[in-house]
Amino acid sequence: MVISMKEAVVQIKDMSFKYGNETVLRDINLQIKQGDFFGLIGPNGSGKSTLLKTILGLLPIQKGEVFLFGKPLHQFRDWDKIGYVSQKANAFNTGFPATVFEVVSMGLFGKKGLFRRLNKQDKQKVREAIKIVGLSDYEKRNIGKLSGGQQQRTFIARALVSDPKLLILDEPTVGIDADSTKQFYQLLSKLNREMGITIVLVSHDIAVITKQVNKIACLNKGLHFHGSPAEFDQSREVLQKTYGVEMGLITHHHHMEES
Repeated sequence: MVISMKEAVVQIKDMSFKYGNETVLRDINLQIKQGDFFGLIGPNGSGKSTLLKTILGLLPIQKGEVFLFGKPLHQFRDWDKIGYVSQKANAFNTGFPATVFEVVSMGLFGKKGLFRRLNKQDKQKVREAIKIVGLSDYEKRNIGKLSGGQQQRTFIARALVSDPKLLILDEPTVGIDADSTKQFYQLLSKLNREMGITIVLVSHDIAVITKQVNKIACLNKGLHFHGSPAEFDQSREVLQKTYGVEMGLITHHHHMEES
């Protein structure tokens, strides 16, 4: 899928947020365009999750503006356009009695309602989403019997089943082994390049993320950098401003090999 129009999927203008008297986000101006693979990095407590929750409408806008697909956040209703995958690996209840098919079908509940039965077309959409993430052979497997990487791909499929235009992932590789992480990034690249899905990825793995994305933002309450990986490589002082210490990038080539 070739994207010709680079419209703003997310536009944030002069946004600030406080928890009580503590400023968590300060004067954030940020644009994520259609087709971007956007990486968001920053230390713990830098405001990354708060920023995501504000974009998703889970936290109120205290100051500034947020636009989704050109609409002010308070007027936005097309939530099926947005898929969200939260941090999962360390918190997921592996005893949860549901198959891969059942978990993925939950992504349709927003459209169908919680207790509506799936029709033939719905079931086909579920199977297509499972196929995209490479888990067709595991459709009937209990999710608790899967590896961490397979579980995370199941949650990706659940987010994909409603045909989102924007996919937001919060630290999705936490607790996943190196081989699964490599496959996971290859999947994200496929979703972005072949299906044209705009991706926002929060990650601590700076070396890997700079090789995957086409835009990077460095956040620590304020926005310290917003640009391309090439520009980021020329601005190593950004890391010192963002993290408060000198940091070197270690490239993990084993994550980057093409399959």
